Amino acid sequence: MELLEKMVTYKVTRMGERIIILTFPQEISNEIRFQIKFYHDLFHTNPLEGVLQVIPAMNTFSIRYNPLKITEAKILDFIEKHPPYKGKKPVMTSKRVYVPIAFGEDYSLDLNEISKKTGLPKDKVMEKMIKRDFYVYLTGFIAGTPYLGEIDPDIGLPRRNMPRLKVPEGSIAIANNMCTIYTIESPGGWNIIGWTPMKLFNPLNRIPNKANMGDSIHFKPITVEEAENWDENMQEKWDHQWNR
Repeated sequence: MELLEKMVTYKVTRMGERIIILTFPQEISNEIRFQIKFYHDLFHTNPLEGVLQVIPAMNTFSIRYNPLKITEAKILDFIEKHPPYKGKKPVMTSKRVYVPIAFGEDYSLDLNEISKKTGLPKDKVMEKMIKRDFYVYLTGFIAGTPYLGEIDPDIGLPRRNMPRLKVPEGSIAIANNMCTIYTIESPGGWNIIGWTPMKLFNPLNRIPNKANMGDSIHFKPITVEEAENWDENMQEKWDHQWNR
């Protein structure tokens, strides 16, 4: 993870008497994502008695606490005494997760439309998906859905005018400058560009998500035949090769 080049100011807001929210500008930047990741790691490696949970998001960092054990002033003082200045190395390491992606008529439902609207051949659109790392800004909404950024601006398109009632689990989709992976079948209006047989969310695991905030995802292409025959054995081999 890169070192911080400049500090981004935030506003302190509150939700009742048990949650403090650090609200950053409503924009996407390396500085904002660095600070949110830094504070997330800081509280996990330096736990404060009375702090019950920290919740990172795109532009906010929330702290849930027990006011009978710790005061708001003490929490804010702790944050101010640990600024993520340039030269401060992150205290937790992030990982790169390699995710298989299949392109094909049944898997890339909006690839033709993306190609038409962007003026790029389909192979160039696919190439732009597999030649970069996608930062995991947050997971949530439903079943650990990862929100990833940023896509190549050449293929940045708005959401579909008419959302689908059912988007298959594993669908990889883009909208505006973001990418996501549907971890369960659900409604959705993002542009579906590919599909992965890899399970990114399992509520029975100690850590349910394969990729968490601060990690990165890199898509690697597989054939349609491989995707259709994917099983636990193939996933194990994949992880042994790519995600050790």
